[in-house]
Order: sequence, then C-alpha cells, then structure tokens
Amino acid sequence: MAKKRDQNSEEEKKPYIIISAKIKDGVCEYSYEINSGPCEGDQVKGRKGINIVHEDLTTSFSELNVHLAILDDAFTEAGDDLSLADMARATNSFTVTGFKVSGTEDNESFSLIGEKWVKHGSIALESPKISKASAYPFYSELQESMEAARNEVLAYMNGKSAPKYEQTEMEFSGDIGEFNNPM
Repeated sequence: MAKKRDQNSEEEKKPYIIISAKIKDGVCEYSYEINSGPCEGDQVKGRKGINIVHEDLTTSFSELNVHLAILDDAFTEAGDDLSLADMARATNSFTVTGFKVSGTEDNESFSLIGEKWVKHGSIALESPKISKASAYPFYSELQESMEAARNEVLAYMNGKSAPKYEQTEMEFSGDIGEFNNPM
C-alpha cells in the first residue's frame, strides 16, 4: 500500500522520499518512494550505488550516533544531567550504518541500524521504531538529523559522491637511475 505524503504544492514536493539507507564498504544502498508522477507511491527497494559516498553523507550518518547510544541506554546512569551535546561527545563506540523510515510524513517512525564497538569487536544494533508519540526526549533533534541524512542520500542518488582522482601520468625530474636502461 502506497503511503500518501501531502505537500502544500507540487513545486515543494520532492520527487523521491528516502525510506531506508545503509553504508557498507564505502557505498550506499538505499530504498525510496516515488513521490510524484504516474508512479507516485511506488517503492524502489535495495538500489545499490557504485560510487564511494561523499564525506557529507558519512558526516550526516555520524550525527545519528548519539541517538543510537541513547536508545541503547548508554547514558541511563547519568540521569537527566547530560545535554545532547555532552552525550554526543561520548559516543565514540557507536556507529550508525543505516536507517529505516516508516509511516506517513505526519507520523514518521525512525529505526537506526548500527554497531557498538566493544573490547573484542562490534555488536550489531537496531533501535526500536521512534515516533513523535514515543517517549524519546530528543525526537525533534532525531527528526532533524534524519532529514539531513535523507537529503544526503538523495544527493548521492543524484550523483553526489566522493571526488574521483585520476592520475594520467607521472613526471620525474632528472636521471631516474637504474630504470633509465633496464636491459
């Protein structure tokens, strides 16, 4: 069943809505919903990019690390004394590698996928679905970070990737020694 997403006007409507993404081996695999046109509501799942992700995409995912840590109860003993910024500085053992979005635009739920690094390796984590109605105290910040990550995935879908460096030739000055005449 297609999810209807209402916008004020057709001009404001994004043509695609990112509904999931993950970064693995430097590339992004994502799913999206077509948001306009004759195929509106159709979903394209598991599209895998071939280009290395841009630094902005990895940065947007890393902004979600603090939320994964909070949802894993990493700060329960600290009580309410820590701000989101304080917690963000202490989340180096958490890495968000993906996310899923469900629901409608007015009532979206987010699940974060990632890993927690421990002494002997990493533990795979997937958060519960977090919606506006949940008791999560940082929902608006999560929603803002999710929007930034989704926009970066959309930019990746539209061709934004890490710079491609090509080396066309190497120039050497002076004598290159024994390689001058190898025979």
